[in-house]
Amino acid sequence: MQSWDCLVIFTESEKLKNPEALGLACFGMAYYEQIHGNWATAIDLGQRGADAYWLAGDLRGWAECVTYGIIFPLIFRGETKRSDKYSRELTRLGDEGDDATILARGLHVQGLARMRAGKHEEAIPFLQKALKLTEAIPDYIGRSQVGTLLGQCYLYGEDLNKALKILEESEQKNTEHRIPPVLANLAHALTAAYLMFAEKEKENRGDWMRKAGRTCKLALKAGKGARAKLPEALLLQGRYLWMKGRAKAAKKVWLRGEELANEMNMPYERGMIHREIGTRLNDPAYLE
Repeated sequence: MQSWDCLVIFTESEKLKNPEALGLACFGMAYYEQIHGNWATAIDLGQRGADAYWLAGDLRGWAECVTYGIIFPLIFRGETKRSDKYSRELTRLGDEGDDATILARGLHVQGLARMRAGKHEEAIPFLQKALKLTEAIPDYIGRSQVGTLLGQCYLYGEDLNKALKILEESEQKNTEHRIPPVLANLAHALTAAYLMFAEKEKENRGDWMRKAGRTCKLALKAGKGARAKLPEALLLQGRYLWMKGRAKAAKKVWLRGEELANEMNMPYERGMIHREIGTRLNDPAYLE
């Protein structure tokens, strides 16, 4: 749904006092603002949509607004503790109401919040349960998003083979079900995996670098349609360039990623880029 369509529905639903239509319109606009890094606007619209869906008695609609319009923006701008009360409420309602879709959303965002806090081992059980639920429902978009996060957790734990397996399975399922790249960070995660293999398996470095080049282009393309995905994509593009021996070009790309992360108030991405510059270019100023 395009943002203009949502605006039309929003205007008409307010006139007609139709809470379900209002919830749908607010969800669409909140999602649009969220993927472009406009966190405050997304949260405001997400809350309005959640309130409208709650009034209409549509708990799944409420859950979608809370997940994508409130929790995601809070997590991405670094407010993981504040997001936790919403995440727990999602999980509680999904569990008590025996609603797999709502429960999967709650487990998904609880796992994501722990990842953002650097607690990847703690995130894994939440994401494993969410993955099983999304596969059973089935929820192909949710499965893609959760599978990506789980693969990233395994990457941070340096279980590269397990990470690659789940990420490539996710890519195959995305292709089968025509999931747009903009809906998940799968290309980002695959790029990170391929680059890690390129660093560890020198004899197959060329093959891994070619794969990383392909998925890095996809990550950058996704960032054009969802601005909030660009800082991580630029982090990975810089890493790719650095590994190709182009340190000067890599730093330029990283600094652009840092600029965007600052503009959108994304402290996690900014910190990751600083660590990358400090480690790769041996610049202690970025590691303080």
